[in-house]
Amino acid sequence: MQWQAYTVIEPFGGERLDWNMAMLASLIFNMNRDSKKCRAMKPEDFKLNFEGSRKRTDDELLAAFKSFADKHNAALDRQE
Repeated sequence: MQWQAYTVIEPFGGERLDWNMAMLASLIFNMNRDSKKCRAMKPEDFKLNFEGSRKRTDDELLAAFKSFADKHNAALDRQE
C-alpha cells in the first residue's frame, strides 16, 4: 500500500495525464488570449473534474447534442 501514499505525492496514470493535458491547454490558451479582454487561465481551470457530476438522462443528452448541431450548422451556413 506504499504506492497509494506515493501517488498522493506524485500522481501517475490517468490523474497525471489529466494534469498534463490541463497544463498544455492553459499554455495554449494563454499564448493566444487577448490580455486586455480576459485573464490568464491556470491548469486548474482546464482540469477535468468528475466528482459531483450527475449522469444525464437520454433526453438531456439529446437536447445538448441538438443544440450543438444547430450551432455548428449555423456556423457552416455563415461560411458559405
